[in-house]
Amino acid sequence: MQKVITKHIITILLIITLTATLPATQAALATSVGGQNITSKGAIIIDFDSGLEIFEHNADNHMNPASMTKMMTVYLVYEAIAAGTFDFDTRVPISSSAAEFSRNTNETNVPLTTTGNYTVSQLLDAVIVVSAGGATYALAEFVGGSRAAFMELMNDKASQWGIDAHYTSVSGGPRETYVTPRAMATLTRKSIQDYPEILEKTAIQSLRFSGWDYPSTNKLLGVYDGIDGFKTGTNNLAGECFASTAKRGDTRLITVTMGSSYDKRFSDTRAMLDYGFAFMEEYLQNNTPPPPTDTPPIDPPDDTPDPNTPTDPPDDTPDPNNSPPPPTGPNNSPPPGNSQNGNSSDDGLSRPVFVLLITGSYALVCTLGYIIYRHKRKAKINGEVDIRKSRRKR
Repeated sequence: MQKVITKHIITILLIITLTATLPATQAALATSVGGQNITSKGAIIIDFDSGLEIFEHNADNHMNPASMTKMMTVYLVYEAIAAGTFDFDTRVPISSSAAEFSRNTNETNVPLTTTGNYTVSQLLDAVIVVSAGGATYALAEFVGGSRAAFMELMNDKASQWGIDAHYTSVSGGPRETYVTPRAMATLTRKSIQDYPEILEKTAIQSLRFSGWDYPSTNKLLGVYDGIDGFKTGTNNLAGECFASTAKRGDTRLITVTMGSSYDKRFSDTRAMLDYGFAFMEEYLQNNTPPPPTDTPPIDPPDDTPDPNTPTDPPDDTPDPNNSPPPPTGPNNSPPPGNSQNGNSSDDGLSRPVFVLLITGSYALVCTLGYIIYRHKRKAKINGEVDIRKSRRKR
């Protein structure tokens, strides 16, 4: 009997192990580009100048963009600057809710205070380079009057462009927010076409903000030849996401990967860029340039505030200004709680399912061990009873 139970234990553990590793294996074999496997659940490569689609994989599927949501927020800030509403040096008031959120240790952030003297340019740097959620809140409130009103602007812009996207957050995260890889590629392209100076910020590898040094979330900057942007995004729902742009010679490419496996978005992007540049080199050598494509016209924004727009709920939390400033760490390391392995919307992907499986496996082994112990104990007692009965019969 003990051997039978042991076999069952081994079988169950093997099933658990296979269950844990199968999703990663399936993701790794999802598709290939240029002979290299990529883990992307959705991906696309386009030529920037012509809009030519070089490669796509589930490019029209609705997916959560995580912190890539901030790309639309950034675009609308640049649009307001171009309209003359304010400029890069304009000081931005920080609400208590934005300041509080900026100190949320579960999010990617730079700490803000309600009395801080931050410019539009500084907050844009924090959003683009660090993916700072609190800075995103502050800019959205500044442009739209409230985050709810700003989200309407985001969805209106998506409708103007005719892209398949729906925003329920200015910074990313909620399940209801979705875009498609194709929509994300269009947004990246429009951002560079309309405001090419944005590349000066997306190319920043390290940002100095309020006395702290923050590395860019784009780990290909300075590593992959020609890359100079654009935006990352990560959460448990979205997986790992990355919209990139790189230029070699006269060719600029845009790639998008969404739902990449843990720690694979940059290798997936490398594979796509390698293929895209090789494709365009051969394409152009044959004297057959890609056909031009027109982007949808952009209507001027309506700067008239809507009096019926709902406002953000009142903030009753203590003024974060009263909290002590972030402690000074060695080598100008980021403040505690802003690590690259946390649960933030743009840091390393957490593994709750994996932890659950390990915990479940341990509990199962303990349970089966207890069953074996009870079985042995019962067998021993039964044996002793049989011996007593045998002696009485004698």
